[in-house]
Amino acid sequence: MMNTNIRRGVVAIGLFIGLLLLFGVILYQNYSRINSNLTKMVMSRRLAISRMLEQSVAARLNAIVSLANSISSNPKVSSAILAGKWESAITEVRELAKIPVYEDPFITRIVLLDAAGISQKDEPALEGQLGKNSSEFPWFKKIAAGENIVVSGVYKRSAVPQINIISVASAVRDKGELLKGVVVLQIPAERFLGLLDKVELGQGGFAYITDDLGHVVAHPNHDVNAEIVDFSGVASVQSALRGESGVQEAYNQVDGEMRVAAYGQVPEYKWTVVVVEPSQSAFAERDSILSQFIYIFIGIVILSGAIAALAYYYLGQRNIKTPESITQKGFTLIELLVVIAIVAVLAVVVILTLNPAELIKQARDSNRLSDLSTLRSALSLYMTDVVSPNLASSSVGYAGCYLSTTQGNGTTSAKCGVFSGTGITTVVSTTAANYTKVDSTGWLPVKFDSLTIGSPIGSLPIDPLNNSAYFYAYAASSTTMTFELDAFLESNKYRSTYPVTDGGNRSDVYEIGSAPGLSL
Repeated sequence: MMNTNIRRGVVAIGLFIGLLLLFGVILYQNYSRINSNLTKMVMSRRLAISRMLEQSVAARLNAIVSLANSISSNPKVSSAILAGKWESAITEVRELAKIPVYEDPFITRIVLLDAAGISQKDEPALEGQLGKNSSEFPWFKKIAAGENIVVSGVYKRSAVPQINIISVASAVRDKGELLKGVVVLQIPAERFLGLLDKVELGQGGFAYITDDLGHVVAHPNHDVNAEIVDFSGVASVQSALRGESGVQEAYNQVDGEMRVAAYGQVPEYKWTVVVVEPSQSAFAERDSILSQFIYIFIGIVILSGAIAALAYYYLGQRNIKTPESITQKGFTLIELLVVIAIVAVLAVVVILTLNPAELIKQARDSNRLSDLSTLRSALSLYMTDVVSPNLASSSVGYAGCYLSTTQGNGTTSAKCGVFSGTGITTVVSTTAANYTKVDSTGWLPVKFDSLTIGSPIGSLPIDPLNNSAYFYAYAASSTTMTFELDAFLESNKYRSTYPVTDGGNRSDVYEIGSAPGLSL
């Protein structure tokens, strides 16, 4: 009897372990796949945000550099400086400032230096500026060495109030290339905080900018006019200073938390941008989805245990002999059917309650929300950077409803079954060879690679399924220069919340963009 019980126990335990391993392997594969996909999505999203911030900083610096060159090369300004007539030079600068094309919200002062780096005139005039020697500043040394335009790092200005500034210096030289003077545009470091305000991150997330030495230009958690902070020892800043770009998760010893940091270098100027978010916030959606796998595993354990217990009981019944039925072994047919029914009910309850398919749908929906957010940011940056933005293709124009699929959306609606605008009359799809391109031949027909320093995204995202039921759609208006991006969500969790609260005019479609009421 003892040996029989041992054998029963071994068989039951073996069955339990076998079922646990079988279901566990399947569960682990799904867990790993979803974890990997959602982690990559979070990382790529932060890297895209970093890239867009690079573009914003570069666009602002490019505009200021261009303005500095325009002022220093203006015939009246340059002639006065070459003649050493500083009062005339600053008067001409004041006249230029009245012309809208010479206005820039970042620039607050203009200083004129002589060839020795001595301040001769400033506009507006501030105490402590005139007569100051700037020859020891690194940016002036570069000008003296032969460079024509130099963007400085952040430093404390000599004029009162002594705030942290960035200077863009443009040389004025004679025909023999001899330095005669320098036009210096001063930008308060706090102006760059406005660029950081546009960065969309989760709770506790922030972005910051450093100069080419790793000194903080703008940081939401640091007083921009206090002593200059050196971040050159921060790992992500070090990588960016070397010209690298990437994203990493690391432990922050100061705040005692894991953080995701995306970083990159602003081309030409060698400034750096870093986008930081606590891991708990960055991966909140991923962790919420993955945490449900715990309950699935518990359900598998219970189900496997129930099957093993029934097997143990069944094996015991086979060896019981009673006076009523000395030869009876095992279950009767009815008992076997009851056992099978119990196991089936347990399995169905586990599957319906925990619903692993729903988790996979949630993962795909999370990806959709991230993709559309990235596209919206890229479109906003494009409209800011490009002088005459075109939000539609050259062939179809603003009458098109543009789809991420290559075969249309399976409907006969000229508005993709999504948009309601009267001007949208044509469904537009592109080929599989082109649909992720950012040169206006992709499914979203905007020429992102026409931005000042290149496209903010490497390729156009497409729907995870990208078929006739689930796809991305885009439309724009030529009169208001607004746009709308749409996606269809498939999980119960996302479908019941996001389309209802996105501010759009349809409760069955997730809509974001810049169009009023999202009613294109």
